[in-house]
Amino acid sequence: MIGKILWLLATLLLAHVQLAEAQQPKKVPRIGWLVFVNSKADPRPPFFDSLRSLGWLEGKNIMIERRYANDSYARL
Repeated sequence: MIGKILWLLATLLLAHVQLAEAQQPKKVPRIGWLVFVNSKADPRPPFFDSLRSLGWLEGKNIMIERRYANDSYARL
């Protein structure tokens, strides 16, 4: 009787461990921002302000990758 109870407990324990899986990291949405001229003096485009007003915060729940062509059509 005790052997059956131990077998049942071991089976339940192993079944529980089998069902446990590692959580996959969430994929963060990514936006590519390509600009022809690299100018640090330009204010942030309204596009980024609109994203912020919708709750998308750069570095928290969205990634924005900026690339600059530095006045070169070849780099575009």
